[in-house]
Amino acid sequence: MNIDKKLSPQAIIALKEALPIIFWKKDDLLDFIKLVIDNKSIVGTINWNVTKRESIKELIERMLNRQDIYKNDLMNLLLAVTDFDDFSNLKYWDEDGTKTKRAKEAVNKLRTHTKGYIQITQEQEEARQRKIENEKKIKINKSLSEELEILKKKFNKLAITKDVQNEGLNLKNSCMIYFYYMI
Repeated sequence: MNIDKKLSPQAIIALKEALPIIFWKKDDLLDFIKLVIDNKSIVGTINWNVTKRESIKELIERMLNRQDIYKNDLMNLLLAVTDFDDFSNLKYWDEDGTKTKRAKEAVNKLRTHTKGYIQITQEQEEARQRKIENEKKIKINKSLSEELEILKKKFNKLAITKDVQNEGLNLKNSCMIYFYYMI
């Protein structure tokens, strides 16, 4: 079951609002973005000589327009901003606390709009991990079943053979190897 839920327009708008607010200096914002996204080449194509808000708008719109390339980067950016909780970079420019307050409100607003989407995304990832684990267990169980079938055939061969001592020794060695790998 693959639920590919789209981000709400409110979440996109909230991301555009939050990113320029959580960093006062453009260089810090740029460093944050470079650390969060994988396809860093898009950062070089953005005009950073305009306001932070305009640059972020351009960045996010390009990511939205080419989701085939930037969907994971957009998700990483979204998750990084919703997880953002250290506003100490604003202290130097924030004498009365309004910048920090605005930044916290912007991040909380983004969290509100992405809560359901992030929960679904996390549930999908958890389901994918469970599926991988179950496939591994099935593969191990299948392998063990095949090995037990081989041992059963050897035992049946022992039951009908006349050289019981030699066949018994072969069965014993097979069992020892089998139990060695089980441990």
